[in-house]
Amino acid sequence: MKRLIYSLLFLNFFYNTFAKEVNQDSLYKVYLNSKVADTLRLRAINEIVANCYYSTPESSMKFSRMMLQLGRSSGAAKWEALALNTIGFLYQNKREYSSALKYNMLALDLYKKINFKKGIASAESYIGISYKNIADYSNALKHQQTCLKINLELKNKQEIAYAYANISAIYGILNNFKKAIDYHFKALRINEELKNKESVLSNYNSIGDFYARQGGFNMAFEYLNKAKKLVFEVNDKEKTAVLYTSFGKIYLELKDYNKAMEFFNKCLKIDEEINDKYGLAYDYTEIGETFLSIKKYDDALLYLKKSEGLAKEVEVLEIQMEIYKNLYKLYQQISKPDSALKYFQSFIVIKDSIEGESKKEEIARQEVKFEYATKALADSILLLNEKKLSQVQLKQEEIKRYSLYLGLLLLLLFAGFIFSRFKVTQKQNKIIEKQKHLVEEKQKEIVDSITYAKRLQDAILPPGEFVSKQFPENFILYLPKDIVAGDFYWMEQINGFSFIAAADSTGHGVPGAMVSVVCSNALNRAVNEFKLISPGSILNKTRDLVLETFGKASNDVKDGMDISLLCYDINNNKVFWSGANNPLWYFDSGALKKIVANKQPIGKTDSPTPFTTHEIVAAKGTTFYLFTDGFADQFGGSKGKKFKYRQLEDFLTKNANDPMEMQRGKLIEEFELWRGDLEQVDDVCIIGIRI
Repeated sequence: MKRLIYSLLFLNFFYNTFAKEVNQDSLYKVYLNSKVADTLRLRAINEIVANCYYSTPESSMKFSRMMLQLGRSSGAAKWEALALNTIGFLYQNKREYSSALKYNMLALDLYKKINFKKGIASAESYIGISYKNIADYSNALKHQQTCLKINLELKNKQEIAYAYANISAIYGILNNFKKAIDYHFKALRINEELKNKESVLSNYNSIGDFYARQGGFNMAFEYLNKAKKLVFEVNDKEKTAVLYTSFGKIYLELKDYNKAMEFFNKCLKIDEEINDKYGLAYDYTEIGETFLSIKKYDDALLYLKKSEGLAKEVEVLEIQMEIYKNLYKLYQQISKPDSALKYFQSFIVIKDSIEGESKKEEIARQEVKFEYATKALADSILLLNEKKLSQVQLKQEEIKRYSLYLGLLLLLLFAGFIFSRFKVTQKQNKIIEKQKHLVEEKQKEIVDSITYAKRLQDAILPPGEFVSKQFPENFILYLPKDIVAGDFYWMEQINGFSFIAAADSTGHGVPGAMVSVVCSNALNRAVNEFKLISPGSILNKTRDLVLETFGKASNDVKDGMDISLLCYDINNNKVFWSGANNPLWYFDSGALKKIVANKQPIGKTDSPTPFTTHEIVAAKGTTFYLFTDGFADQFGGSKGKKFKYRQLEDFLTKNANDPMEMQRGKLIEEFELWRGDLEQVDDVCIIGIRI
């Protein structure tokens, strides 16, 4: 995201707005004047908090704690809760999410106690944002939806729109773009009704970004152009910079590097004008990445180094991570492995450091219960000390005093019981926390291992630049079901022959990924070591190599793969193809043609036969599709049935004349629309190339 923007309003439920140029010293004198009513003193200190909220957050924290103390001592529960909520949000801005959750939950408990619904909704929203920041998206959604429900009851349209936007952001992180877009449209309708142009502009921009992230570039451009028309009315330079960045990223994705550079430079000019160091760091990163894409390594290094210096200055880890990733790619491409390794290690360190903290909200709840019990005891003792007894009422007061002593004794016993239970609960929580930590540590080790396995698996996939160099008009739709996949795509180029394949190894997830590495290595050996050209011969040799590898196991391993393998003879403009269970579809002069694969896998089979090589004379504009079964086997639609090959055939026929990258975007949209809320059942891989 371009900048760290929170969809939050400052908590000002009870405070009267003064002029922005209000004198801080005068407000502080009002706060210090004990003769002034507590409500006025609280309003004064709250105004001080508002004036230094973003400019000097440390001062804001200090004055918020003063407001908390005064709110408690004066019994003003709403002000006390407001101060707790503000402190929580300040901790959130400092990335101290455990502390943020603690104070926002204290505020939530107090708001519930006095049944103040606006406050409850606000605290729920802040808690949801903290959970989002520590990647606990289930709890983040739960609290944001509670916030939405309350604001719907209160009919607070502006807050409803904010809640919709926050929920949309969570679904966007989860890559559920359908729901993310739906919720942003709900926010958009409200903001249009309220004629809130700035919020409408943000909605247009976010909707455009979500469409772009799922490959729907036509819709992305439609909404970003709407934002472009509106941005000049709003006249907000920072929002203009954000919009230009969105345009630039889409053009970069579409490999229109001139357009991408044009928009990134526009953004750079604005950020230089408003001296936005965070924005400049981001701009330098994007420009560096663009230069890297067109292999202008000196320029790429210049801008990435500029960005690295600024990112360290503004201390934004997310940008540093992106910079290190690009520097790793750069040094890898210019064959400097030591420098590449250095930046890859820096990338991993930064990535690990921005993982979420553990949550301790239950302990926080126990602490506040004990705190209020202790406060009640102290108030009772103070009441006893301040009691003035007259001589006339001495006897009666003596009886009352004993009763009060008895009551205090019971209260002390009750406080002791609460404290005892608190200690027991705290001890239990420590045990639970320790066990939870062990489980999380093991889970992290497993996830880290799988994530590292993904890096290894990614290494066997050909880079997009390599594919585009051999086949300028192409798309690759690759959607693993899990972190690692059984599906993979493969490419090699040797002596004027370009080979490309879509393969489906046995299983998915970790087992499938392990098989895919074996199969990919066998394909590489068949072409590079055994110098085979004919796709049928390559598949025959690949089968032998896979069986040889698995034949060393003591038990009977039947793993292997299905594959669609195409060879393009560039010099003679001929295509050769062979397949194991997976077919080849291609459009020649607008007509769909199919070649059926051999009905046997690359692996152990009862009656193996040699694979057939098919020859095709490729006319210019002929479009070929290689795919696995994941797309056709996906359950979805209104009846929860499989998509099936017939429907895939109709879809490709309808869109076969579109640019290849546009076809990819439409396939993603169709897949997500069909799948809906159902789980993805298998890895998906579709390759399209136009000769």
